[in-house]
Amino acid sequence: MGLSPLVDITLSGIPAMSIQEGDVSGQILEAMVNRLELKISDRRVALMEGTIKMAIAAFLPRIILFGNYTNSSDSYQYYENILSYGICGILTLFDGFASIQRYKAAKQEHQQAMIQREQSCMKIMLEVINTRNLLDRAREQKDLLVMERDASITALKEVEAKWREGLVTGSDKLSAVSRYTTAETNVNLADYQYQVAVVTMKDVMGLTGKD
Repeated sequence: MGLSPLVDITLSGIPAMSIQEGDVSGQILEAMVNRLELKISDRRVALMEGTIKMAIAAFLPRIILFGNYTNSSDSYQYYENILSYGICGILTLFDGFASIQRYKAAKQEHQQAMIQREQSCMKIMLEVINTRNLLDRAREQKDLLVMERDASITALKEVEAKWREGLVTGSDKLSAVSRYTTAETNVNLADYQYQVAVVTMKDVMGLTGKD
């Protein structure tokens, strides 16, 4: 890699993840705006509404009221044409009745799409609430362990000062160092769990890839 073996090399850590603070209702709203599955549900509802409109348009009978009147004085031919117009209108009406089934099917599909959309909304709401609870607990756990780590640092400094004056034994100093090391490890683990919770919250809110 072309690096000098005489130079100290320090690897940078993974950048800390963060998420904007806010109330649960705001996070739920943002999740509903960003989540792809809810957009798909909205699109499906819109398509079903269009299908219903087409079914209604097909249902409306286009009864023929005017036609090419005959110039003949033959009364039979005249009434035959009028009867033909009436039959044409009746057949169109029958076509409209046949469209009722298409209308009912479209309406049922629309209702099903609305139910699926409501289910998607409820699913997203529950995911946001549960993930927010996990995030809050991870933050509280991390803050608690940070305070314990800070207390262990203070205790270690006091023990080291006493050790230099010969007031405590080496085992006391080693015990204080061990407590600090354990506290520091716990903080690192808690921070990792908090970062995982932040990433999960971003994913639930549909923010993944937007940073």
